[in-house]
Amino acid sequence: MEGCQHRLCHMIQIIVQIYNVSHHIRYTIPLPHVQVQCFLFVFLKKHWCLAQGVPLRQVILSVRNALVHSPNASPSNRQGHKVENSFLFVLALGSVIHRFMYIYHTQANKMSQFPKLNIDIRDLTKKQKKIEFFIHPEPEPPPKPKRKLGLPYMYAIGALILLCCILSISFRPTGPTIRKIIRMNCNIGNMQVCTAYGHGEYVVNTEGCSSFEFNGIPFTELDTHNENFRIPASPDMSLTVIDPCPTIMATVDTQILSSAKEYAKKGGVYTKRVVWITNTCYTEFTLRIGQETIFEHTPTVMIDRETMNNYTAYTYQSTGVSGHLSIQGNGCSEPIHIYSI
Repeated sequence: MEGCQHRLCHMIQIIVQIYNVSHHIRYTIPLPHVQVQCFLFVFLKKHWCLAQGVPLRQVILSVRNALVHSPNASPSNRQGHKVENSFLFVLALGSVIHRFMYIYHTQANKMSQFPKLNIDIRDLTKKQKKIEFFIHPEPEPPPKPKRKLGLPYMYAIGALILLCCILSISFRPTGPTIRKIIRMNCNIGNMQVCTAYGHGEYVVNTEGCSSFEFNGIPFTELDTHNENFRIPASPDMSLTVIDPCPTIMATVDTQILSSAKEYAKKGGVYTKRVVWITNTCYTEFTLRIGQETIFEHTPTVMIDRETMNNYTAYTYQSTGVSGHLSIQGNGCSEPIHIYSI
């Protein structure tokens, strides 16, 4: 409060000086009224800040009293007549400037007293969130407990091993195998069928007969021993002979002498060998395998062959070709029996 009173007194002194100067200028130097106002405006703008915060009414009353009691004031001025007229424009101009400067300084003080916010504008920008992916491996399942075999399983396995040992001992031959040769019983109809009990291979003697097929195998495929054909045994323990012959002799030999091999049989597809048997009346043959023509009107004397009485077996053997067979002959019309492998 004391600071405001001090500023008010100082301001009153400045206003009195302004009045005296302006009064002197107006009555001694013929200056336009506007120039006087400009002079006062500049002067007041420079010094009015000393009176900030003081009410305008108090400033006006204090200035008027100071002018009335000024030493330079005339008796008529002390009575307050010319003071009102001479100082009227000063107060009008001063009131406007006072109000303007008061508002300006009030807002300036408020802004200077406003606390600064410690805010970084970079903190207001949105930061991009980092997206992190975590791949959690599936937990491994706990190891399964090993199942122990119980006593019943152990007993079963032991009993099975014991049974196998007993069977192997019981079926083991007690001495050397005895070779046996058993005569087969043969019946003649459309074909000749011979039967016998026993395991081994069939032994056939065809002296004086024209039999060329035994269990679907041509005679050229069979092994011979002592001029007898050795024929593999069949599962049904029977032997089928074509052509039938009443004088044929067939036996079962428990000792197998023929070598194990593949035989050409009827109804097969050619892969490596073909045999066809027919009467010796044919003079030439045409042979086709698949799309290939192997023989074309080829004379029989140019083909590998083997003769048995009235029948001849022709043979062709080669690789690199396969397929179904087709054989045609010239010379007669006897049936042709084809075997292949």
